[in-house]
Amino acid sequence: MSRAANADGARLCDSAGTRAQPKVKSEYRKNGEFFIFLQANSLEKVISSRSRRRQPKLGRIVGPPEVSLSDFIAMATRLLALPLRATARRCVTARCASTSASTPADDSDKHVKRYPLVARGAGVQCAIKARNFMINTDIPKQMGGMDEAPQPVELLLSALVGCEQATAAYVARHMQPRFKLNRIAFAITGIRDDRGATSLPINEPAPCDARLSKITGEAVVHVRGANETQQRIDELAKLVMTRCPVADTLHAAGTKIEVKWRLAEDGE
Repeated sequence: MSRAANADGARLCDSAGTRAQPKVKSEYRKNGEFFIFLQANSLEKVISSRSRRRQPKLGRIVGPPEVSLSDFIAMATRLLALPLRATARRCVTARCASTSASTPADDSDKHVKRYPLVARGAGVQCAIKARNFMINTDIPKQMGGMDEAPQPVELLLSALVGCEQATAAYVARHMQPRFKLNRIAFAITGIRDDRGATSLPINEPAPCDARLSKITGEAVVHVRGANETQQRIDELAKLVMTRCPVADTLHAAGTKIEVKWRLAEDGE
């Protein structure tokens, strides 16, 4: 294949003088700019029509041959400088988000679980990506938000009951004799003093802690059969509170968890 260039920019031509037509691999749009990923088998090097100096090869990413050399270099620079968020997202996708992504370096790390996520916030709203799941947060309109998603503290409470449910299922399987758990109905309320977060002036110590001071409510346990007792429910609840990562984290932070676990009555 022979190379030919014109005054408009670098081109590649075959022996018959026909410009090689690369195959479009994929497309990418960002802020109104259009980028094309092309197969590199027919476009290997870019040569300036003026200086005939060879430009460095940019891997397998090349620009359309009809663009000028300066435009192509500028486009390649923008493409290679993608936002950090996109890079982090690819890293998260490539890993198992809730488990160690690679072989542990030593035995002390083999039981460690990691939970990476990426997020982007604007104003009081935030969009979070955890593995392949999107989570949004917002605050009520009276607090300056748009009320388009749960508040962060509501998601914290959701994490608590979700983690307790998963932990209860695990604990029930390993209790002796096995606990015949069917489902749990949670109804809880988180309590905090708002002055801990909003008191002014902002550079002065707050009169109280910003954390949740207490979580109250109940957990109604539904079982299979009629052989489980309230004593076994209390044993289940105690084990869940010590084994649940979210409950243990809140307890360590000083939050009192006063949730009553009881056996479901007939008809509940």
